[in-house]
Amino acid sequence: MIDENIDMTDQPQSLPPAMSARFREERQRIGMTQADIAHAAGVYLKTIGRFELGKNAVSVLVLEKCAGVGMDVNYVLTGRRIAQAASAAPCANEECSSLRATVRQVVREEMAADAAQKAEKHRAQMDLQLELRKRRDRAHDLGVVEPSLLDLLTLPPDPPPLALLRAAGRHDLAEACASHPTAQARSEAGHQPPADQGASQ
Repeated sequence: MIDENIDMTDQPQSLPPAMSARFREERQRIGMTQADIAHAAGVYLKTIGRFELGKNAVSVLVLEKCAGVGMDVNYVLTGRRIAQAASAAPCANEECSSLRATVRQVVREEMAADAAQKAEKHRAQMDLQLELRKRRDRAHDLGVVEPSLLDLLTLPPDPPPLALLRAAGRHDLAEACASHPTAQARSEAGHQPPADQGASQ
């Protein structure tokens, strides 16, 4: 069943799923509950739960405190383990300053990448809305009454906007359009060899 509602408010998770999974994995590795980590980091229990569900980004301060109780924050952020996780004692030396700098840099990069991906998807969704508006106007001119979304996307003469659908996150519609009889017939016609003009002379 195809959802014909183009969701313009779709927002990616604030924390990438792989990172939230590694946060939970590290918490379990050091034998601490969500309540333990919340207490150590000075945040609410539900905040840690939201970290692990990917609904909230992890702040630099929280990661520093997690490192202080033995979590390998480098693994949480990058998926690569360091030789030895941070000791339970909070550090205030050059090594700890370097860790803070690494944490801040990785968090900034992750947030920038997430923002860029969200912006790209939003632009594609806006372009898709404009494309659908043009196709609705054309369908009206052709006398097509209440066309479905799939009818609009496969309306000739233009081919279905498959790349735009995928960029907007509508892979279901892209697959449906690609397998639609109208699109398949148009594709087959486009690959047919040209007629032999000499034969008609």
